[in-house]
Amino acid sequence: MKKAIKIVAVLAVVVVLLVVGLVGAVFAGIDGIAKKGIEQGGSYALGVPTTVNSVDVGLTKGTFAMSGLKVANPQGFDTPHFLQLNDTNVALDLQSIQTDLIRVPSINLADLDVNIERDANQANFQVILDNLKRLESGEKPPPSGDQPAKKFVIDLIDIRNIKVHVDTGIASQLTKLDVPIDQITLKDVGSGGKPVDAAELTSILIKAVLTAVAEKGQGIIPEDLLGDLQSQLAQLKSLESMGVELSGDLQKTAEQAREKVDEVKKDAEKTIEDAKKGLEGLIPGRKTGG
Repeated sequence: MKKAIKIVAVLAVVVVLLVVGLVGAVFAGIDGIAKKGIEQGGSYALGVPTTVNSVDVGLTKGTFAMSGLKVANPQGFDTPHFLQLNDTNVALDLQSIQTDLIRVPSINLADLDVNIERDANQANFQVILDNLKRLESGEKPPPSGDQPAKKFVIDLIDIRNIKVHVDTGIASQLTKLDVPIDQITLKDVGSGGKPVDAAELTSILIKAVLTAVAEKGQGIIPEDLLGDLQSQLAQLKSLESMGVELSGDLQKTAEQAREKVDEVKKDAEKTIEDAKKGLEGLIPGRKTGG
């Protein structure tokens, strides 16, 4: 009888150890899954390699930490990266972690380094934003993977200590400039029934940072380069339409960018109409204006 009890006890210990081992393996695998999802989502959204040094998902604490996020520059540009983020801390809703819709009370990002560079033909942000346009238009197929895409609703994103370096590429002017940005605040990301996936979240963060560059860079960045940035941003979906509430300054800048694009379109339409009238006047037997 005692021997039977000992055997049962040993089996129970083995079962417990196996369960603990399996749970440990799942917990360890979560970090790798999250890292892969971030890298795939970023690369898919931006069209350039996106890598992460490390990810730490604290399932029992409801926390997420990431370090060493790097978004590569498009080919042909010299700076070591387009964007680099050193520190990320996230508070998670424990009950939603195992579901397809993850609720996030807050994301805190710090020490963000951005390089804006222009060569003889275009700026690096144009390549990045062109890829976001394709993402938004649905031209690219979704990234492949066995796991269903997670969706996120995020109450608050707080980004601090942003350093933006601008290389204007113009020999006759000061070539390298810095645009200091202390803080960017986004609220209700993915709210209103519009949860976002990893690629869309990447898009939102890039657009928010570049919108802040457009706002803080006034009077610092050359007008033609600044105007190009504003125009490119205005051609993308507004952050508000993606379920994001902008802070006051960013909201104003986004509105100004859209107004500027509308003005350019109206001027272009007027130029075309004037050209048509001019051609009609040159053709015998035709009256101008219709």
